[in-house]
Amino acid sequence: MGVRSCGCTSDQRDDAALSKSYRKMSDLQQQMFDLSLSAQKEIDTVLTREQRDKLKRG
Repeated sequence: MGVRSCGCTSDQRDDAALSKSYRKMSDLQQQMFDLSLSAQKEIDTVLTREQRDKLKRG
């Protein structure tokens, strides 16, 4: 739920709550990114060069 979709005026809008929600979302996205990098590093240590090349090609 963003500022545009809340249907409230600036008097009703809780800017602190919106900022807190945005920060939480941003932190979770960063965690997902970090986990993705970590998983890729683990995968790279297990696969052979040929398997990694095949994975890159799709």
